[in-house]
Amino acid sequence: MTFSLFSIAILLIFFSVTATEVYRSIKKGFRKSLVSLGVAILSVFFSSLLAFLISEIISAIVSYFVLNNINEYLELVETYPWSSAFIDSLMGVILGILLFVPVFFATRGIIGWLVGIVQKMLSKRFADTPAYCHEKDSFFDRNDKALSIVTGIVISFVITMVITSPIMGTLDVANKAKGIVAKFNGSVPASVVETMDKVGVPVCANDFFGNVFYQLGGKMMYNSAASADVYGERAHLVNEVEALEDVFDDLQYSYTALTDPQNATDEQISRIYSLCDNVERLELCSGPLGGIISTFSSAWKNGDLFLGMYKPTTNDLIEPAFDEMLTVCENTDHNSSKANMITLLKIYATVMDSKVLEVDVSNMESLVSFVNESGIIEKLDAILAANPHMSGISLSSIAMAAVSQYIQEFDFDSERYEVLMEDIADAINQVNGRGYATDEEKAKVLASYAQEYIRQYGVGIPDDMATSVAEEILKQFNEGSITKEDVEKLFNDYAK
Repeated sequence: MTFSLFSIAILLIFFSVTATEVYRSIKKGFRKSLVSLGVAILSVFFSSLLAFLISEIISAIVSYFVLNNINEYLELVETYPWSSAFIDSLMGVILGILLFVPVFFATRGIIGWLVGIVQKMLSKRFADTPAYCHEKDSFFDRNDKALSIVTGIVISFVITMVITSPIMGTLDVANKAKGIVAKFNGSVPASVVETMDKVGVPVCANDFFGNVFYQLGGKMMYNSAASADVYGERAHLVNEVEALEDVFDDLQYSYTALTDPQNATDEQISRIYSLCDNVERLELCSGPLGGIISTFSSAWKNGDLFLGMYKPTTNDLIEPAFDEMLTVCENTDHNSSKANMITLLKIYATVMDSKVLEVDVSNMESLVSFVNESGIIEKLDAILAANPHMSGISLSSIAMAAVSQYIQEFDFDSERYEVLMEDIADAINQVNGRGYATDEEKAKVLASYAQEYIRQYGVGIPDDMATSVAEEILKQFNEGSITKEDVEKLFNDYAK
């Protein structure tokens, strides 16, 4: 915590408000000043709601009548569809911050006026009731002045929180944003950080007296006022920035694990799971996050860099499934952004944690043993099933990649291989032509055929792997007439 000229400004606000409210409280007396305290607290809740509603109405009007007539804005929205809701939300947040204080005083005045009318009516009707008349021997009336002063000080605390919360909240958000920006390299972010330091953002954000009022209640007020409706949910600026701060902390710590998974530590893997939890907290940024996911998915599928980073390293077992996930992620929007990002991170963390990247895929015995003992396919399938946008993806491709590669490396003979491909093609056509009730039933029958033909080729695979292979084959060939060349191409694609 720091002390500076900003501390003096905060104290001046507090003492000015205190002098005014204590004077009013003494003049009114304890009972009426206590009512004024209730009015002030009630006004805080109402003004938070009203500031939010008014800001939403104004931002909607500005967006419809002003922004929609600006060509640059329309081009931006066309290029980045998420930007419309994001800009509207930011506009609502800013308006909420600006409106909170004036709305509070307006609300306080209106509620105070209404309460005053009710008080006058009740005091006339119940003039002899202790609540409305003085009693010389009562504690409250004997200590009326002292209690009025205390009540006035409490009211001044509430009002000072209201007045300073937009300032302290904005400084708090700016300081946290500065910390996020500082994690990046580059001249532009560095200049931003330097400028914020020069104008005293960190000093003011950590001011002792400012934080007394901010932490005791001003933060709650600011969090409520600095909010907006985004995608049907009410998002709060402070919560969003704190979530972003944690996201970038986890990302910075686990970055090397994402680029070099074979050397990932347990702590880095743990931070990836923490990163998933923090991504889930995002609201305002779910739109931009969807755009980022869509962009890097397309780049990585095409073998291009994204922000200097190539597609995360996998192996021949994981890569087909990972590519399938990237295909889904290319169409990510605000509805699926958090779920897709979390799924990708959890899949990658589970892959690193399971040590599947260290498995020798050319050793069928060790590979089969690993798949059966680790339960890797079941674990990854459970993660995918939790995301409705990826529930159609199955990690049966892991088994398909392993079997395809091993078949081509195991005592390869072109004639036997041709026979195997033809037998499997015949089995697929038979299964597709029998009209089974479910895909699971088809996969089970095809698995028994495939297991037998592959065993005749000289390779033995367990039932679970055979079923996974059959599921993956049926994904590609679920109908129509299948030829030997079709099957051979499929196995070659997975064996690369």
